[in-house]
Amino acid sequence: MPFSGVRSQRIERQQAMFGLFGSRPPLAPFEKAWTEHRMNWLASHFGADRLLETPTLPPDYPGIPTVSNFDEANELLKFLQTWMKIEECKLRLQLYSSVVSPDSIEGPDDPKDASVVEIQEDDFAHRDTLVAAMARGLSKAAIHEHGLTEQLVGDNNWTTELLPAYLGLGAFAANATIEDTAVSDGTSHSWSMSRRGVLPSRIFGYAMALRTFVKGDDDYPWSIHLRQDAAVAFEKGMKYLTKTGDTTFNRDRIGKLPETDTLIEDLENGSASRQVNALWDLFRQVDAKVFKPDNDLCQLVLSRVNHREADVRSAAVRSLPVFLRDEQALLEVCEALGDHKPAVRAEAASAAGHYIGINDEAMVESLTTALGDDARAVAFNAANSLRRFGEAAEPAIKGLVKRIHRSFVNCNDNDGLQFASALLAIDPDARTRFDDAEPEFRRYVDEVFDQLQSPQSTTDQER
Repeated sequence: MPFSGVRSQRIERQQAMFGLFGSRPPLAPFEKAWTEHRMNWLASHFGADRLLETPTLPPDYPGIPTVSNFDEANELLKFLQTWMKIEECKLRLQLYSSVVSPDSIEGPDDPKDASVVEIQEDDFAHRDTLVAAMARGLSKAAIHEHGLTEQLVGDNNWTTELLPAYLGLGAFAANATIEDTAVSDGTSHSWSMSRRGVLPSRIFGYAMALRTFVKGDDDYPWSIHLRQDAAVAFEKGMKYLTKTGDTTFNRDRIGKLPETDTLIEDLENGSASRQVNALWDLFRQVDAKVFKPDNDLCQLVLSRVNHREADVRSAAVRSLPVFLRDEQALLEVCEALGDHKPAVRAEAASAAGHYIGINDEAMVESLTTALGDDARAVAFNAANSLRRFGEAAEPAIKGLVKRIHRSFVNCNDNDGLQFASALLAIDPDARTRFDDAEPEFRRYVDEVFDQLQSPQSTTDQER
């Protein structure tokens, strides 16, 4: 695929794309790119028409069923199922309570092969929380019904939680990310806060701005009901999108696979979020052998490892191994291991495992230094990459032993398993390296190695 080269309209495109004299994106490049990317993914699987034809459900909508018991909760579930247009799913509502066991509220007519929508007894105290909980359950059922579960392995339910915003229930999802509870008995007062779901409200706020922008809605009275952080992201998002049009989630691209030339143009001239999106999609295309990148594109990706935005650097380092595996790329990965942003260092530590056989000594040295990183993800990824070097990673053994000891001191068995697993990959007789350890630490090490060497053992990294 030929590289697009320098274009005479570059300055005008940049000015038009960025609106660059005062407009700032509502989210950081990674969050903005991820929200647009996953909204497009949802459109490709659930249909753009579904978004365009489904209105946003306002929190003050009078037709929302009132709920005070389990039977009424079932009516609310049916109402939401119809609103989200996922009526083809067979569902069963499941209430979890410390007083009432789940089995006692399962009706005789409930379909046995139905998807279970889970709610907690505490959800009844706040309608937005109850609706959001049901919306998450409906989304999981819809994802399963479309056969998409395997595609979202490792996604930590992020995309599933975004689906309600795509299908019109974003206001409830945004308002229920944090739940405040105040309790008073007349003599004392207590307050607690708990998190619901994994996505922050600002992501929902921007997703709703994308949805409103694509639908072309000029009126959105429901926005006054958004919690503050979601409302700010929505308002900033609408202003930014209206002024700049800087999004990959638009009428021209919604739900479509982007053309390679378009991605290269975005990577060359686009905003930071467009470049992140382009790196993700180009990585997938090259990794799937959709096309073979030429040297110009490889060098363009390499140049983004030094971008001023950390999110672009992170995406570029992650993508680099499928574009370049030579001494030049290896040096850039080693350099990125010293980046001041932990996310970049973590991606570099992961990418390093793909550069075996070029300059193993230099790479092992850099990864050994990364083992001492205070950022847990950096140390984990470094250990996982070192295991690939096998015996060549012997200089890192001392660093791995230190990490195992730190895990022991911090009573963190999972960390101990991760680092011990890497140590075993480098030295199968690693247990003997702890012969002179203090008795309590030695017992800890023996338990870790026994667990790793049992037939059922599988570490998080190996999963």
